[in-house]
Amino acid sequence: MNLKELEYIVKIADEHSLTRAAERLGITSSALNQQLLRLERELGLPLFFRARSGWQPTLAGEVYLDTAREMLQMKQIAYHRLQDIADPDRGSLSIGLDPERGGALLAAVGPAFRRESPQITLRIQELDTRSQQQAIAQGTLDLGFVTLAQSQRTDDHYLPIRQEELLLALPAGHPACAFARPEKGRLPVLDLSLLRRAVFALPQPGSCLREYVDRLFQQAGYTPQILLESAGAASALALTAAGLCVSLVPGGLCSPQPEGIQLFCMPGHPQWALEAVTRKDAYLSKAARRFLQMAKEHFA
Repeated sequence: MNLKELEYIVKIADEHSLTRAAERLGITSSALNQQLLRLERELGLPLFFRARSGWQPTLAGEVYLDTAREMLQMKQIAYHRLQDIADPDRGSLSIGLDPERGGALLAAVGPAFRRESPQITLRIQELDTRSQQQAIAQGTLDLGFVTLAQSQRTDDHYLPIRQEELLLALPAGHPACAFARPEKGRLPVLDLSLLRRAVFALPQPGSCLREYVDRLFQQAGYTPQILLESAGAASALALTAAGLCVSLVPGGLCSPQPEGIQLFCMPGHPQWALEAVTRKDAYLSKAARRFLQMAKEHFA
């Protein structure tokens, strides 16, 4: 095995396509195919098979990929450590950001980080939580910023930044607002079970937030009527303010309280976390630790 060969095979697996993998690697499809065929002849086993979903690893391919990813991770750790010894103010840093919070975070932290570390090349991607978790596992991100419930953590290293309460957002004057009960030091509390006849704007299916929200409806004992399934809270809040629906949104995305909306806590005060994530046993460079500290200060 050589490192270039490992990168080739991992890229085919990540892209589920030899053509796309070749494009990402900057080589021709023919050259990449020759590398794969040569390796398969050497091993005496096929590493991939074609499926409707694209190129998928065989059992032998899974074994090869497990080892390949570990070796590439070891390479990445070694390079980060050597870079910190040689010149901690040079190098690159790949960061994943939550699409709803990433822009504000980068706008707040980016200029100061650039002033302190002008020779560090930032590579930023806006990715949802599960895509970041996958990229962290594959070693294509050094540091991610995700929002999730504790049960949605992977076997990586998570660094808590802030807890966020999930809130009910109702159009101002909605009849159910009259059933809320006051709670000292908090928003009024409204039981989700009182909104059985309401129409909701909810997060997209498959997202970490939707998975959490679905559990809340199960506990409330009903399946909600849905007007909109959205990737972001902005659309849900806009429709709520227009009086078209009710929504459930993280509290961190509702400050200040949007005009035309009344916010409520729910019984039990369900929360999820904003956390930084790195691969288990990964080495965080000085630049990564610096960016992480700035992010903590921003969210604090």
